[in-house]
Amino acid sequence: MRVITPEARTRWNRAYKLKRFGLTPERFQAMLEAQGYACAMCHVPFEEGERISIDHDHSCCPDSKRSCGQCVRALLHPRCNFVVGYVETYGDLVRAYLQSLPQTSSIASPVSVITGRSR
Repeated sequence: MRVITPEARTRWNRAYKLKRFGLTPERFQAMLEAQGYACAMCHVPFEEGERISIDHDHSCCPDSKRSCGQCVRALLHPRCNFVVGYVETYGDLVRAYLQSLPQTSSIASPVSVITGRSR
């Protein structure tokens, strides 16, 4: 019986993930270096062994688990990738909700933070 080590499983998973997103190990490494080994959204450095999400434009490749490789945008923490996907899908709904809230203080409203303009 063949024994699969955790290290081997990690290598195989990464190779499979890169292939699904049309990336070579060299391009993935170049992206990491260009981003300063940090998430492109929150700019917090990736930790050793941490899972890294590959953000891509879903309008280019409708299958959210695959990419042609040309529409890959950046490397993100999984939580940041989730936020980007949610905002892309439900951004108009979130903006409408925030704009419907009553003005409660002189502190910058969430609307101005997200849209860049005041109510």
